[in-house]
Amino acid sequence: MGRLPRRGAGPRAPEYLAALHTKVVEEARELQDASPDERVDELADLLEVTTALIAALGITEAEVKQAADRKRATRGGIERRIWLEHVELGGASDA
Repeated sequence: MGRLPRRGAGPRAPEYLAALHTKVVEEARELQDASPDERVDELADLLEVTTALIAALGITEAEVKQAADRKRATRGGIERRIWLEHVELGGASDA
């Protein structure tokens, strides 16, 4: 794992949250590029950053689990190989 900002940044400081957002993307990319032997370690890094991000946002892991369960129940889930691949944002209005 790379470095996070200096230790003086509080858990909800904007620079800490920004660093965690950047870090979660970095760790996901490292997982994507990992060899089969490296995947467990990369998943551990991703889990650590995700856990830190959940805490820094003032959300509980239980809330995240409830949201995941709710979304899975209404939209299906990854284990059934169902996911949204593309979303278009913006564009011309219907006026």
